[in-house]
Amino acid sequence: MSEVLSKAWNVERRVAEVLAAPYARVLRRDEDGVSAEVLEFPGCYSAGPDGPSAWEGLEEAMALWVESQLEQGQDIPPPLAGGRYQGRISLRVLPSVHARAAMIAAAEGVSLNRWLSAAVESAVSAPGGPPVDLRTGYSAGPVRRVAEEP
Repeated sequence: MSEVLSKAWNVERRVAEVLAAPYARVLRRDEDGVSAEVLEFPGCYSAGPDGPSAWEGLEEAMALWVESQLEQGQDIPPPLAGGRYQGRISLRVLPSVHARAAMIAAAEGVSLNRWLSAAVESAVSAPGGPPVDLRTGYSAGPVRRVAEEP
C-alpha cells in the first residue's frame, strides 16, 4: 500500500473513531429554521429548515472539521461527557454579586457554598429553564441538548 493511501486510510479511520465518541451536539430552533453545533469543536456548525437536515449537515461538518484538524496536525478535543468532574468549581464574580449572594445565603441560614451549589443545581436541572449559550454566558433561546441522533 502506498504511503499516501496508508495516510488517507489512517485519517479516515481516525475520523470514524472521533465521530463515534459522545460529543455534545446542540440543536437550536429559531425563526430561520434549526442550527446545530458541536460544543467541543469551535466553528463546527450546520443549519437547515428542520432538525433532521441540520443534524445530517452537522454530521458532515464534524467529519470535515476532524479531518481538517488531523491534516493540520492539531489535537482533537476530548468529549465533554468524558471529563472527570470532581464537584469543585472555582468561580469569579463581581464583588457586588458576591456580597449579595452572601447576604441571601446568610438570610436563608445556609453557607454561601451551599446556597451557590443549590442555585447551580436548580439552574441545570430545571426543565424548560432558561438555556444559556456556553460561549457567552447569556440566554441562547430555545435549546435542545442531544446525546444521540434524534
